[in-house]
Amino acid sequence: EVRPLADGALPRVLHETDALEAMPIGHDACRQGPRAFIWRPDQPAMLAYVEALDGGDPKTKPTDGHRDRLMLLPAPYDREKASELLRTKTRFQFARWGADGTALVWERWYKTRETIVTKVTAEGREEPHMAYDFSDAYSHPGAPLLEPGPHGRSVLRVVDG
Repeated sequence: EVRPLADGALPRVLHETDALEAMPIGHDACRQGPRAFIWRPDQPAMLAYVEALDGGDPKTKPTDGHRDRLMLLPAPYDREKASELLRTKTRFQFARWGADGTALVWERWYKTRETIVTKVTAEGREEPHMAYDFSDAYSHPGAPLLEPGPHGRSVLRVVDG
């Protein structure tokens, strides 16, 4: 739920779920429905969240080749007005945004040990950024450099685009 700062304003419930009694078995399994709600650090009042397109079951072959989708939810946080930013071929891990709206999105698949990083421009254009084997510590590229953003949260430090 999102709690407003104004006195007397009521919180908005984004998603309610029952206790997770059963979930698909295996690495990269996740719950159905929205998950991983995060604030976008480059925006004053926007959330991002993820939904599994494969029902959260890693054994299910995705119908369109994508397992998850990253959604954007602007204030006043009506999920009916959420928009899709991108779809991932494997399981979404996390995203980091730059102050200019550019994002780096990490996805990975345990069975192949592959991590894929995609750059998404502020206009929504996707560009492959890098891929690596997450189990190989010697060739791991590390984490991107962050800096204070316009809204008091850390954003990607972007140099020369």
